[in-house]
Amino acid sequence: SLLEPMVRFELTTCRLRIGCSTAELHRRVPRQLLEGEKNPTGKPERCQGLEKSGSSVSRGNRYHMVMRIHKILPLMAVLLSVAACVPPAVQNVTTTVAADQVSYYPSQSGLVWSYLKPGEPLDTAPYIVRIEGPTSYQSKVLTALRFIGRGQERFYYREFDATGVKLWGEASPEFYQITYDQPVQEYPSEATLAVGKTWTGSTTAALVTKEGTRKMRFTYISKVVTREKFKIRDTEYDAFLILRDNRLEYLDLTAAESPKPQFQPILESQRIRFVPFIGEVETREGLVLVNYNFKAKPQ
Repeated sequence: SLLEPMVRFELTTCRLRIGCSTAELHRRVPRQLLEGEKNPTGKPERCQGLEKSGSSVSRGNRYHMVMRIHKILPLMAVLLSVAACVPPAVQNVTTTVAADQVSYYPSQSGLVWSYLKPGEPLDTAPYIVRIEGPTSYQSKVLTALRFIGRGQERFYYREFDATGVKLWGEASPEFYQITYDQPVQEYPSEATLAVGKTWTGSTTAALVTKEGTRKMRFTYISKVVTREKFKIRDTEYDAFLILRDNRLEYLDLTAAESPKPQFQPILESQRIRFVPFIGEVETREGLVLVNYNFKAKPQ
C-alpha cells in the first residue's frame, strides 16, 4: 500500500480532533525518488544529460534540468521537515536521574520514556514522552510534559503535589488548546493509590482551535481494578491497572449544531497501567513502555 496512517485510530484522537476520527494518511516516497535509478556507470539517471563529454549543456537541457530541480525541491523540504520530527529508534539511554531522586509519580525535569505499539520491532521510531520542567501556564507554575512521535506533538501541563497529579491543560501546536477551569485529577495522592480506589470529577474547559473557542464539559470516573504482573518483552512490572470512563460534551451548541453527529457527547474508555517510581508502562493510547532514561527503584 502507498498510503499509511501516522497513528492508530483511537477515541482520544477523536476527542481532540473535535469528533473527527479520520486519520491522516501519508504517501510513502518511493526510494527511486530519493536515490535515483542507477545507470551502468553508477550515476543517478536524473543526472544524465548534465554531462556532455566536453561540450556545454544545451539550452534545452538547462530548461529540463531547472524544471526537475523545481519538482524535487518541495519533496526535499517535506522530507527534511519529517526527518526533523521523527525520533530515533529505541536506544539505550544514559541515566540522568538517580533512583532515589525519582518521585512516586515521576516529575523530575529531563525524565524521558520511549513507547511503541504492542508487537512493534525495537528498531521502530518510538513515541517519546519527556518532562520539560517547570513552566508558567495560565498564571500557574506547572510541569510541562511533551509527547512527540510519528507526526504527533502534544504538551500537557500538570501539577504534582501531595494530593496527586492534576492536569490543567493540553495543547497540540497549530491544532488545539484545552484549558480546564478546574483540573482533571489524573491520579490520587500516593498514599491512597490502592486496589479499589475510585475517584471522579467534572470540569468545564475552553477548547481553542482555528475555528474559534468552544465551551465544553469533561466528566470522568477512574478506578484501580487490580495490581498485577504485566510483562513487556523480557521485563515484568508490578503495575496498577486503572480503568477510566470519560464523557465530553459541548455546552454552547446552537440550534443548528445540536442534532449533528459530530456535536453529540463523546464517550470513551481508557486502560492505564501505572508503576510507582517508573510511570505509565501502558498509556491511555495503548502504547507500551520500551525504555526510559533513569534508574528505577527495585520493585
